[in-house]
Parts: sequence; C-alpha cells; structure tokens
Amino acid sequence: MDLLSKLLMSVDAIRFQLAKAAKRNADDYYEVIAPVDKNTFKMTDGSMVSFFELSGFNATLDKAEKLEKAQQLERAFDGYFPNSGYTIQIVDIADPSLSEKYVRESMEASLSELKAMGLSHRLITDDYVDFVANIATWKKQYTVVYTSPLVLKGVRLPENTEKEAEREKVEGRVLDNVVKKDSSEQAIFLSKGEKSILRKHSTFRKHFEAEFLSAGIMIEAVSVSDAPKIQKRALYGKGCPWDWEPAIDGLFGAKEGETSLKPGKTSISPTSMVEQVISKGGDEREMPPEVMRFGDRYFTTVSMVVPQQIDREMKTYAELITGIPKHVGFMSSYRMSSAPFSHSQHTYQKVFLGLGAMLPNNRKVQKAVNHIEKNKDNKTYVFLELTFTLFAYSQEELLENYDLVNGKLAGWNQAQFRSVELDKTNGLFDTLPGASRRNNLFQVYEEFGAVLFQSPIFLMGSPYDSGYLHFTDPYGQPFAYQDHAFLAMNYNMYICGTTGAGKSTLLTLLNLALLAKPKSNPKLRGEYPMIMNVDFGKTSFGLTDALEQFASDAKRHQIFKHEFTTSVESAYNPHDLPFGRTTPTMRHKVALSRFLLLLIGGLIEVNGEAKFKYPELESMIKYMIDNVYKFRQEDNQPRLYSPAEFKFNKTLAFMDEYGVEYNQHTSYYYLADQIMEKAPQDGVIHAMRLRRFAFPRLQDYTLVLTQFPELSARYDTGNIEGKTVRNFFAEKLGDAANEFPCFTRPTRLNIDLARFVSVDIKNVCGEDQYRKGVFGTLCFMIFLTKKENEEESPDLFSGVKKQYLPYLNKMSHFNRALPGVFNLEEAHVLFQLLDNSLVENARQNRKGNWGIRALSQNLVDPSDTLFSLCGTIMIASPQNGKTVAPRLSLMEATNEEERVIRKGLLSRELFMFIRTTSGVGRVGIKLKSNVSSGLLWISTSNQQDIDFRRELVEKIGKDEAYIRLATYFKGGQVKDYFDGKGQAVFTKAALDAGYQSTYEYFLDTIIKHSTPPESLGHLL
Repeated sequence: MDLLSKLLMSVDAIRFQLAKAAKRNADDYYEVIAPVDKNTFKMTDGSMVSFFELSGFNATLDKAEKLEKAQQLERAFDGYFPNSGYTIQIVDIADPSLSEKYVRESMEASLSELKAMGLSHRLITDDYVDFVANIATWKKQYTVVYTSPLVLKGVRLPENTEKEAEREKVEGRVLDNVVKKDSSEQAIFLSKGEKSILRKHSTFRKHFEAEFLSAGIMIEAVSVSDAPKIQKRALYGKGCPWDWEPAIDGLFGAKEGETSLKPGKTSISPTSMVEQVISKGGDEREMPPEVMRFGDRYFTTVSMVVPQQIDREMKTYAELITGIPKHVGFMSSYRMSSAPFSHSQHTYQKVFLGLGAMLPNNRKVQKAVNHIEKNKDNKTYVFLELTFTLFAYSQEELLENYDLVNGKLAGWNQAQFRSVELDKTNGLFDTLPGASRRNNLFQVYEEFGAVLFQSPIFLMGSPYDSGYLHFTDPYGQPFAYQDHAFLAMNYNMYICGTTGAGKSTLLTLLNLALLAKPKSNPKLRGEYPMIMNVDFGKTSFGLTDALEQFASDAKRHQIFKHEFTTSVESAYNPHDLPFGRTTPTMRHKVALSRFLLLLIGGLIEVNGEAKFKYPELESMIKYMIDNVYKFRQEDNQPRLYSPAEFKFNKTLAFMDEYGVEYNQHTSYYYLADQIMEKAPQDGVIHAMRLRRFAFPRLQDYTLVLTQFPELSARYDTGNIEGKTVRNFFAEKLGDAANEFPCFTRPTRLNIDLARFVSVDIKNVCGEDQYRKGVFGTLCFMIFLTKKENEEESPDLFSGVKKQYLPYLNKMSHFNRALPGVFNLEEAHVLFQLLDNSLVENARQNRKGNWGIRALSQNLVDPSDTLFSLCGTIMIASPQNGKTVAPRLSLMEATNEEERVIRKGLLSRELFMFIRTTSGVGRVGIKLKSNVSSGLLWISTSNQQDIDFRRELVEKIGKDEAYIRLATYFKGGQVKDYFDGKGQAVFTKAALDAGYQSTYEYFLDTIIKHSTPPESLGHLL
C-alpha cells in the first residue's frame, strides 16, 4: 500500500480525544488481571495473554534470506489470521540505566565462584563488571501473544445448568471452601466463555512457539511470575527494585458496599496486578505537548507508518537501531492484530466513508478504497500498531534524544510519524509489553510477513544470559558467554585465525570464564576445573602468573606452569598412572601406544600430511606396554628404593615420623602402600612421589626383551630397513632415549595435584614437526591421565588396593562433575597425526564433562569429522579460498554468514558458530571481542610487558601493581611506548623529567602516583 493511503487512514486524533475523557485510573491503561495458568494472564475483557523472551535469530541473514523467513512465517499463520481475536506484539527495550545491574546479575554467580576459588582481585571481578557495563547497553526483546473474546465470534456456548446457576447465587460459600484450601491452581475463576478463550489461546500460543522455533527464532516462554517484572522494569527502569517479586497466587474475599448495585454481595478476587505493577503514576501538567512524566522518568511516544514494499534498498530494524547511540533509552512495539477487515468497529467501509466525507472527490482516497477492497480477502493482512517510546530522567535529555532519534526514524525507509500520541499514557502502555488488551490504532493495514521483515525478530541471536566473559554484538548488546554444557553440543571448540588475530588472548579469556563457571553442586564450590594449556610461546603464562599471585595459599599448588626442554629438569615419565593404579586403563594405553609409536617411529609426509612412519609397529608396542607394566608389578620385579635417586628429604622425614622402614630391599610401591595405610590424609603427596619412581621407564622395554627370550623371539622376524622388528625397535628406542632424556627418568614436574596447567613447547620443538607431534601427543596423554574418571574408564578401580580407593573415588568424582578442557595451539600437526584418537575422544568426552579446544590458522585444518564434533567454532580473521566452501556448508552457513566469514571481520571481531542441543539447532553471530585493560594485562605474554609488570609488583605489591597498570595503559601493554611509533614523545618526556629512559620514567611515576599525572595522562 502506498504511503499516502496509510496516512489518509490516520484518523486517530478525534477518537483519542473522546476516549481519553473516560480514563482516570491506572487500570484504564494497564489491563492485566491475574494468572490463569503458569504461562497465561487474564485481562479485563477476558482476553488471554502470554509472554516470551525473544533472543533473536539463530543465524546471520541477508535481506533476501530475511524475506524468505518472514514469508515462511506468514504462511505458517494463515490458519489463524483470517480469524478475529489473535494479536502478536514484538517489543524491543533498551535501557542504559539498567546496564550495570543486568551485567552484574549475569555475572554474580561467576564472581562468587571466583571468590570461592581465592581469586577475588578487583581486576577480574568488580572492575570487569564496570568495563562491560560501560561498553554495553541492557537490551531485551519480548514477544507477547493475545487471544481476545473475538475468537468466540459465531461460537455458541452452552447455557448454565440449573445447578450452576444456583451455585453462582451462593458464591460467598466458595470463599470458605476454596481460600482455606490450596489455591495454587485456582488463582482466578473463569466463566465458560473464558475457558473457551483460554483453550483457543493455549493452542495459538503453542503454535506460535513451535513455528517461531522452527523458523530459527530463539524464544523462551516467560512464567507468570516473571512477566510482571518485565513490565515494571520496562516502565520504571532503575526505579523498580531489582529484587521486586509480584504476589501472583493470592485470593481474598470482598463484599460489595452499600452504594453498589449489589450491596452485601461476597466475591473472591485475585491479588491486584495493577496495584503491584503501577506503583507510581503519571503527570502531564506543565509539560510540552509531546512529553509526560511517569514515575521518575519522562516519556514521549510516537506512532509510525513505514512503507512495507520490500526491496534491496530497504533498511531492516537492525539498521535502524545501529544508528541510535547507546545512551538513549527506548522501547519499540509492533502490535499485529488478525482479520482487520472483519473487525466490528473498524471495517474498511466505515473508515473510508469518513474519509470520503472529509476529502470528497479525492482520487487517491478512491484508489486506496479500491486497493483495500481488492485485498479484503487477503489472509495475511493485519492491523499494525507501530509505536516508538523514548524515556530519560530529565526533560532536557529526553527532548535532545527525541531530536536525535527523530532524524534516525525519519531516515528509516522514509518513515512518517502518524502523530505524537495525544493520549500519551495510552501510547506508553501500548508500547509496554502485554499491558494493553488490544490494538488502539485500527487504520494501518499491512501484510504480516512484511511487518516481520522489519521487526526485531531478525536481530542476531544471543542465547546466553549469564556467565563471566561478555562479548558485544554489533548493536552494543552484551553477549554473555556461559559454559557450553548448557546449550552447546559439547565443550569441543575450534578457534582459527591468522597470526595476530587475537586467538591466544581469546583462549586465555575463555579459560578465565571456565574457571568462573558456577558449580551446580555446592560441595564443589571453589574447586578448580581441569585445564591444560599447551602453548607455543607462553601464551597462557600471563594468566597463570596472575592466578599464582591472586590465589590464596591453600589453592596455589593447583596452578602449574613449565617450559619444556629435553633435559632432566623437564623429566616426565609417560608411564605415570593415576594415584593407586599399577597398570594403565584402556584409554590411557591407547594414548601411550600412540605416543611411543610417534616417539620411536617418527613421521613421514604423505601428500602434504604428516603420518606415522612405521604404523606396523603399533601392535608390538601395545603388547610390549602390557609386558613392561607386568614386569614392574609388586609381585614380579618392582623398582627398589635407592637413596642415590630418591632425594625428597621431606618424604624421608615423613616416613621416619610414621615408622615406615625403607632400605634398598623395599620397593617404592610397598613404601607408598605403607604410607597410605598409616597416614591416608597427610601422606598423599609423599605416596605420590614414591610411586613416580615405581613406574616403568623407557629402558625397561629393552630390559624385558633381553630377559624374556620367548618375547624376544616373537619379534626376531620381519624386515624394517634391513633389520628384524626387535632390533629396529631397540635401535629406535635408544635413539629416542638419547634425544629425549626427559622421558627416561621419573617425573620431576610437580604436576600431580595441579588443576590449571600451562606448558610451553615452542623452544623444545622449534619448527620441527616431529617434535611438535611428540610433545603435543605427550601433553594430551598427561591430560587424559589427570582427567581419568569412571565414566570414561570403567576399569579405573580394577586392581586398586583399598587404601587408594577414597582418593581415586574423589578424583573420579571431581573429574566427572567439574568441567575440563585441553587447549592446544598449533593444532594442525595433531589433527594429522591423531585424528582417529581426537575424533574418538571428541565423540565421548561430553559424558566426561570435558572438551578439546584447538587453535590453528585455517578453517579447513581439522578433518570434516573432527570439525563436525566441535560444539563451537570461533573465526577470528577472514577465511578464503576454494577449500573454505565445503567447510561453510558443514556449518550450514547462510549467504550473509559466508560474506562475514570471507571478508566481513575487522580487528577485534569474530564470528561465533555454536551447535546447540536446544530447539534452535545452531547459532551464528558476529561479535566484538572487547577486552578490559585489566584482563589484557593479566593475559599478556610479551616478555617486555611481563618484566615491567614483575618489577612493579616487587615495588608496590601485586594488588596495586595490576590496578595501576590497567589505569595507566588501557591497551594492556607498555612495550610500544619503548619501541613503538610514538616512542620519541615519551623519550623526550622522560628526559625533561630527569630520567635516563622511558622505562625508569614510567616505573617511578606509577610507583608514586595511583593515577597518571596530568602531563603524562595527556600523552598516554
């Protein structure tokens, strides 16, 4: 319909003026009475209303894709909208005054968890809340569905029986019979007609929910206890107490007064909703014509007409709100009512009779009449009431915002304001979700799909509303990143992006978010999840250092970092076992055999991919593993105590204290068993140390082959490079032992009790693909050993002595109940080598409550199978090339998502793809990865920044050092001021201040001043 036709139908002013005279009280505008079930309210005229929270669309769409989805929804409702009485309202609310409250509420449980873990430093708690609140705007979207008595048009209801009529006469008795009983399911009494409306409403509500979810729109039903909070918070903002709760299930008796029509009549009424929600009234006195005050805020409401003929040039709702600054508070409401041509009061004939009298012989009026008459049987037309309400805490701010937004609205598809609402209170409550029982503007006819195309339903999906790490979407709305176990398919994640795209910083922040994940079991509160970081360049060491400094003494032993070398200082025996076991579980055995196959056999490149060079050795290695562990059992040839190698004086003193005798004839296994029998609580760490020396070592393989001729003969056949299998194996084992002394000795790394582990393998590997594979595989095996649990290894307790079972049970429970992740940088080598193992673990690890997070440069690096098993994909830089297309197809990427992934990602932007277990199936969203200066300083891995931070900590203490660094250097680094583009300015400032270097100038200034002096602050 052309714009003039719509404007000609805007004859609301006279009707508003007439209707307003009869409105005096809050319940003239707010028309909700009481709940009738857990999802539905009854309204004053018998209408039923239900609320849904709208979380946007589960994919990023271009205009053509949005139009297709809108038309799909239009077809889905053509069984309802030809009938009168159905209304859908879509409301978008942006309230900057609630941002801090909302962000803090979303983080509250996480902050509490961090404090329980001994990590209460303000940089990762209160300061981070303030940072997110300052960059984001509290925004919520809702959809509300109404069913009015018009749905009963033509429906004949059965008359009351004589018994029912008599019952109505003695209604007062019900007061005694009902109120004294449980009334939780009888909050309000319904007539037969209202029960029929409720039945039809329930069917409509379920259809609405199913169709929206099926189309990819993320909605969630809102309970009747939460819906009034939505309304009150939207109406009063921060003036609504954050902990306010409505009373919704109360009944009370009432008797009519002497002056009423039925004096003395007793009735039952529910708790009044209007008196609870509307706690402060409105005032229009001495206000500009377009302004009113309601509660503590000032409001203005406009209704709008927007042309709905869709073409490529039209702007979507997202394009409108992108231009509205984050400090502007607003509500927008799209209210669509069914069967506009059959409405009893506003048939098209009556509208145009009035217009014809006002504008005789106007051809455009006649054209509009003909257009309406031509489409009066169109099943998809609705009455549209589109209102936009602005609010602020002062008239000046409101009018300033109005001028600003008015320009944005006017430029949105040539929108026209129908009017500034003459009944301003009516306009406000029309915009409020679910407050007014019907559409008040009955002169705008639109196609249902065309309205949806420009509505908030196509905003990017935000499925999480709690958690620690917060991103922001392109419209400034916080995207709260919660644990993946809640909605995502699993914890497995793939992060890709070119060097410098921020992958490592992102991973560090994800680790912090996982640490902050609240525990479902309060007994586990404050316990660390199992996180292992395998770095190429100390990426995670920044966070690890910060955790070591922030953590309490009781928790510090759970944090461990180490830079691997091949020397004995990095000694780790790959044969180490969970505490109490003397043989590997089946899962551990598979990982160990793969490690030894790579260590002994090496790699070969086939068609550009790294493969095991001698896969035929795998069966021998598995057989040898069984025999080596059997050889070192307590009843065979266990390793005996040696004072020359065991030099833990505290453990020796502990054994002396508890009367455990040790000499060169006692085995390490025996000594550990004795400690656990005599001191099961205090002796755990000492028993662990002893058991490290009891496990098999690499040289035991050659020893077993030598001592057992029948075993040696088994492999004295075959030919590998001119040698028998036995000789080839022994030779390659010797070569590996010479190259990697760190694998030939008992473990020296104090990793037994650690739960947050960071290891750097960059220097030990260099650019050697073989070494990358060896140490990457080793670390994966370490993680699997530390994450052992009964769920994934049913044989975990098999053969374990009783004194170890309490500890092993506790470890298994922790590993089942607490999440865990294995984080691996430069993962492409392991993708090639361990695809089968990684895939198998990725399939099963959801049950074990852990996941694999892999980082690499290209979207196509993992195999299709492994990629499809990742619950989340994060893309941190554009991905191009022919090979990308099949990978995007696996993601079911839309046209717009493909455009974003290929060329739509700028600095500090990422595309997040989530495979969910809920009804929405998947979520694709472009996000900004804003990081606070405090978290940047915590996560930095640059050596200059680390050295500067370390020296400052030594001078003024860890707490104040981190706070001042974040205050002075918002970018999370100081190195650029020493050797960056603007270094000359700071060098001059340092010399002028009497310092020989910028380093000394910064260090001394920060020590003396908690905030930058004015001169330095200006330069920074």
